[in-house]
Amino acid sequence: LPGESSRKGAFHMVLAGHTFNNKLASKGSKGLALCCYQAVIRKYESKQWLHIADHFHFTMARQAFSLGLLPESLTHFLALLNSFTVKDKRVSIQAERESTYIKEFLYVVRNWKEKSKPSDEEPCIDLSIPCIGQKVTVVLPSDSEASGTFSRSSSDQVAEDALLADTP
Repeated sequence: LPGESSRKGAFHMVLAGHTFNNKLASKGSKGLALCCYQAVIRKYESKQWLHIADHFHFTMARQAFSLGLLPESLTHFLALLNSFTVKDKRVSIQAERESTYIKEFLYVVRNWKEKSKPSDEEPCIDLSIPCIGQKVTVVLPSDSEASGTFSRSSSDQVAEDALLADTP
């Protein structure tokens, strides 16, 4: 029964990660939570449990950000966002959730660019753009957005507040 005990062990690691990720947890506990999730992510990805793997990547990205590990946070966000382009993936992502993922990713990128050392080369972020099907409706920006006068939306503030809430 090695397969069963392996699954049980992975499940207990996830439970430990959730326990360490408690809102009242200290910075050290969040690091332990991150380690727990990293220990089991490959197991769930190899079983094609894509929704769970996406949840882990999002959680790990947020935890890494709150710990100040911006490159690691970017790695997890890229794994999450690039998973949307997998052809065999049959998990549909709600538009609101995908929007949250992208906004938080952009927030991390802005922080990373501000805190990284300036260099002659622009950093390269390997983000795959998903293909849009023929039966998808595309909404174009309004005239005010097209003219370049963007205003900060409340959802931008919500994404920023959500990330900062995890930051000690």
